[in-house]
Amino acid sequence: MDELIRAIGPLAVIVGLILATRSLPTVWKGWTTRNWSRTTGVLLGAKIRMQQRDEGDWSDGYSGPSGHFTYRYHAWVRYEYRVKNIRHQSQRIGYGIGYSDSNEMGIQAWLLGRRWKAGKQVSVFFNPAKPDQSVLIPGISWHHVLQLAGGSAIALAGVLVLTWSW
Repeated sequence: MDELIRAIGPLAVIVGLILATRSLPTVWKGWTTRNWSRTTGVLLGAKIRMQQRDEGDWSDGYSGPSGHFTYRYHAWVRYEYRVKNIRHQSQRIGYGIGYSDSNEMGIQAWLLGRRWKAGKQVSVFFNPAKPDQSVLIPGISWHHVLQLAGGSAIALAGVLVLTWSW
């Protein structure tokens, strides 16, 4: 039993650190957008993009064609804005913020709820130091915050197990 506990500690630390470090850049970038400057832009396009993947690519890592496909739908936008009379274009909705689903109707509802369509004026948040960096939705997604917190908690639990088992 002690050997099992000693094996779980390092594994928990590794898994927790991987989870936490994967989300950290997105959380940090999203957090910084809260203080970015705002300007008005125009949507050049807003639509749903479909991604088709072999089912094996999603679940078991099997890379060969199984003949069974899974579809994911993603909200896609392109917008234009000006900063100091220089025109910029972007497709970024936000850092870790966007919408993806296996249900096309869910994406349609998400885009319709924001009334995003070509020609619509939108608020654009841009980095004052690098005006070509922008988002439509500033801030962070709770999904990435939970991943960061969960990964940190798992790593901490692993450290505690290691400390108590030695």
